[in-house]
Amino acid sequence: MNDQVQEEFEDNHEDSEIFDYFRNIKADITIHLFYLIIEIIIEIIIVYKIKKISLQNNKNTFVKQMVNLKIFTKYVIM
Repeated sequence: MNDQVQEEFEDNHEDSEIFDYFRNIKADITIHLFYLIIEIIIEIIIVYKIKKISLQNNKNTFVKQMVNLKIFTKYVIM
């Protein structure tokens, strides 16, 4: 009887480790999606402002500003 109880305990313990592992993966994915959404929102806001500025300037500055924006957002997010 003790052996059976011990086996059930070990099986349940292994299952809980697996569930903890997947729970951690789910939490990591959620955090990464949250940061991705924030990054997208920031880029949309900055692109909107740059477009607004570029309408006042010529198109060459818009391209330069977009390149600088991409470099800037990569450093900010990382």
